[in-house]
Amino acid sequence: MEVANRRGLRVVEDASQAHGATYRGRRVGSIGDVGCFSLYPTKNLGGLGDGGIVVTRHAELGHTVRLLREYGWRERFVSERPGWNSRLDELQAAVLRVKLRRLDEFNETRRRIAERYDRQLSGLDLRLLRRQIDGGEVFHLYVVRSPRRDVTSC
Repeated sequence: MEVANRRGLRVVEDASQAHGATYRGRRVGSIGDVGCFSLYPTKNLGGLGDGGIVVTRHAELGHTVRLLREYGWRERFVSERPGWNSRLDELQAAVLRVKLRRLDEFNETRRRIAERYDRQLSGLDLRLLRRQIDGGEVFHLYVVRSPRRDVTSC
């Protein structure tokens, strides 16, 4: 952000797998100028199908995103710019609204499971995830690295 601010650049934050995560005490997705979240069903905050959310605190960027998501319409049938039909439908929004209330709880469960994996895998020849000091991870996935990754026989 410091570099972008010095150079007059915007930062688009890809938070697609980080719903509810924090970095240095701030919610991921709120650090850049724009935050983007995937709502695919397997994500920590997943809908019933494909979908996404874009967040920003900048009014002009929010206006542009709203135009782009619905044909570029400034008002119905009046396009200000080219756009797409990328609105989140009402059913998806309703499901996600309910799930959002429990996101922190779901993420805490994922943290506890990751801690259990850490304990159970600690004696193996694997490189486990490096953790943040503030514990802001949300574990969309639990990834390990193995020096034997490319070995094809047991």
